[in-house]
Amino acid sequence: MRVGLLIYGSLETLSGGYLYDRIVVDYLQKQGHSVTVVSLPWRNYWQHLRDNFSAEFLARLRQLTVDVLIQDELNHPSVVWLNRQLQGRVPYKVVSLVHLVRYFEPRPRWDVWLSRYIEQAYFRQVDGFIFNSEHTRQLVTPTLRHSVPSIVAPPGGDRVGGLDVGAVQARAWQGKCLRILFLGNVTARKALSTLLKALQPLPAQQFELRIVGRLDIEPQYVAHCRQLAQSLAQRVHWLGAQYGADLQAHLAWAHGMVLPSSYEGYGMAYAEALHYGQPCIASKNGAAGEIIVHGSCGWLIAPQDAPALASHLLAWQNDRALLAHMATAALARAQQLPTWQTTCQHIEQFLLTLV
Repeated sequence: MRVGLLIYGSLETLSGGYLYDRIVVDYLQKQGHSVTVVSLPWRNYWQHLRDNFSAEFLARLRQLTVDVLIQDELNHPSVVWLNRQLQGRVPYKVVSLVHLVRYFEPRPRWDVWLSRYIEQAYFRQVDGFIFNSEHTRQLVTPTLRHSVPSIVAPPGGDRVGGLDVGAVQARAWQGKCLRILFLGNVTARKALSTLLKALQPLPAQQFELRIVGRLDIEPQYVAHCRQLAQSLAQRVHWLGAQYGADLQAHLAWAHGMVLPSSYEGYGMAYAEALHYGQPCIASKNGAAGEIIVHGSCGWLIAPQDAPALASHLLAWQNDRALLAHMATAALARAQQLPTWQTTCQHIEQFLLTLV
């Protein structure tokens, strides 16, 4: 099978969506399929719309020798109208890989309205969908005018290994302060500011926070978060992006993972944290509820609800038996989630049915 993949920028970009794409590409290649990556340069959302009127880009897509073209849905503004010109003129199927529905993110009202119009128009121009969560599927399918083949293929959580029950239970009782991990690029959507506000009223000696993720995407928001963290003394550590053994060490260190995003299309970081016996605190918005069982292996809070978040953190700090119980539940929940192997196999079989 010959597969094309349309993305912005480099496949090595550090984000959950790009990691997903990278793992799928690697799997398909190892199974003997050829993969051609078609990259467009990063610009802003509205500038990407101009790609639809590029004769050069249209010719590039018409000349692709593939059986199926996977379009990372992030690229939808570049092909929302161009896909119509491909219909009936190319031999391959177009499949949208949907990590996140843009218009569902918190944005200014005018942006949401325009994004909805553009994104839903795009959804109606493809031959199939790969959704990263049931939540994402439920957002998209009601907007379609007819049934389109699709699958739900959640990211695996087993990429970075994990811990056993003994290590997790022992860790719950270690240290006088609660060890918290924020695992995600520092952007407004990931809502680090909500966590920092929740920590403000807590005694400094009761917690330690490690922030693992890129700091260069939204510099103004990072500056805002650093200002919020000034009163938290030396208990907050800005570590930037981490990889391999370093990332594993942070996952093994923390008692729990807090990522109170305003919206997540899935939330790969939650799944990876669960494999390390870390109960997670996440927002009710989006698909986090498909990973985290509220009250068992973590908690789901309303977006920006810093007081509720502070209450849950204090519960972990003051009741280590509760923390140990939830850590064990996190490991059990991790075993119920899909592995990357099963997810990639599911995608491969779906693509083969289309070609």
